[in-house]
Parts: sequence; structure tokens; C-alpha cells
Amino acid sequence: MVRVRREGFRQPVHHGRHEGITVLRTQPRHVASRRVHWSVSGLVMLLLVAGCADPIEFEPLTADPADTPMMGAYVPSGVWNDLGALRALEADVGRPFDVAHWFTSWDHAYDPVPVNDLLDGGRIPLVSWQPHHQGVAAIAAGEHDAYVREWARGVATAPGLVYVRPFPEMNGDWVPWNGDPTAFRAAWRRVAEIFAHEGADNVRWVFGPNVTDEPRTEANRLEHY
Repeated sequence: MVRVRREGFRQPVHHGRHEGITVLRTQPRHVASRRVHWSVSGLVMLLLVAGCADPIEFEPLTADPADTPMMGAYVPSGVWNDLGALRALEADVGRPFDVAHWFTSWDHAYDPVPVNDLLDGGRIPLVSWQPHHQGVAAIAAGEHDAYVREWARGVATAPGLVYVRPFPEMNGDWVPWNGDPTAFRAAWRRVAEIFAHEGADNVRWVFGPNVTDEPRTEANRLEHY
């Protein structure tokens, strides 16, 4: 599971699925508590279905990760310089993770070290790429093309798939890229076009919205982003 951490929040709830990845993010306690009965109901239904069905036969893994469920994790100490904390968590879980997640901002150049270390160990890197000081309108206008091109060229040299999650939780008012869906869409398309032009066909884009729209207004609906 990929856990997204944000200050002031504690309880993890399901956030969504991206190419077979179950993404978790943290929510306020009062939000998480409202979802407990949904989880219990889903578990009861799952048990009922399992009890009535034939024994499950597990299929072997296929070459395309999108076709198989995967498990991933985010470790607060990161994966920038070594994978010690990730390996310790894997030892506790009893299996290696398929995906390892971390955060970086648009203030940092592409770093091949964590990407290549994870790929060398058979894991898929998942990086949340956050423009804290670069507005989506400026990105859409091409003001940061040189920086995006550097990232695209770096990802293109990676020896495997790289999951990139730009502008995460865009429908939440705690991130600076919230509030302008039109510019957001234009920025995303421009970034994706630059990656395609640079031959980074090993990138897989992860659309990572918040579980609820905040604020809950028509203009801020997830469907507009």
C-alpha cells in the first residue's frame, strides 16, 4: 500500500487505485470515522461471497504490472540515499514491495539514485511530484519547460517503468495547484507532451485526487480537473 502523509492527519483510508496500486492517504479523524461502517460492510460482503464461491486460484504474475495487484509502501525517512528503512518494513511484512513511493518538489532536479536503486531491486518507483512554488498557469504557459524536459530525459534513461504522480490531491485546498482546473489540465497535458517528445515512454502517469473535494463546491469538483 502507498501511504500519503500530511501533517495534522492520522487515520489512513483508501484513496483509490492506480494501475493496480492501492493508494492510501490520511484523513481527519471525523472523516475517517464516517467510513468505518462502509469498510465493515464491504468485509462482510467479501466474506459472504468467498464462502459461496469456489476456491480462489491465483494466476501467475504477468509481464505488465497493470494486469496484476501490487503492494507498495511509503516510508517517512524516504528512499533518497538508501533503502534500509524500506527493507526493514519489508522484513516486518514478510515480502518485498512491488512499489516504493516518495515525494519530491519542483525545486529539485531529477535524481536517478532512488529510481535506479528501486528498479535494480525489482521494485517500481512511484514519485509524487509537487510544484509548491511553480503555478500551474505558468507551467501550462511553458515557463518551466526546461525543468520538465530535464526530468523527462532523466526518466527516459531509467532501466524500467517509473510511476510519476504530478499535482497530487489537486481538488484539496491545502495545495497551491488547487483552484484552477482549466490551467491544471493544460499544465498536465504540457508536461505529458514534453515527456513523450523526449522519448520517456517508460513513464506511467498517476492521477491522484483527494478522496473528497475540499471545498465541496461545483467549481472544485474532481471531474473538472
